[in-house]
Amino acid sequence: MRIDKYLWNTRVFKTRSLATKACQSNKVLVNQHKVKPSHQIKARDLLSVRYSESYKTFTVLDLPINRQGAQKNKAFIQENTPENLSRKIIEKQKTKSTQKYNTKGRPTKKDRRRIDKVAKQMP
Repeated sequence: MRIDKYLWNTRVFKTRSLATKACQSNKVLVNQHKVKPSHQIKARDLLSVRYSESYKTFTVLDLPINRQGAQKNKAFIQENTPENLSRKIIEKQKTKSTQKYNTKGRPTKKDRRRIDKVAKQMP
């Protein structure tokens, strides 16, 4: 099975195109070697997927025929990443998502009135 298809089937990546892009940008390693999206994998291969500054490691247990539900993924892939490293990765992803939405766009009507009020008070 192709590595990009496997990563998508086992829900490591949300879409197959994201899995393909990760392989092309050398964020996916199979047995400590950089691979192309078309690389064929087999059972007992070690996968490393780069998330920001660290890697999550997985072991291939079996190859799925098609995409399964999230509950059934345990039969096909096993995560070997230490617990503390997994928490750090999750925390970084949460802070990135909150930083993205902290910027304000257009002021609300209430904000605009405050701005106008302050502007009138200034000489």
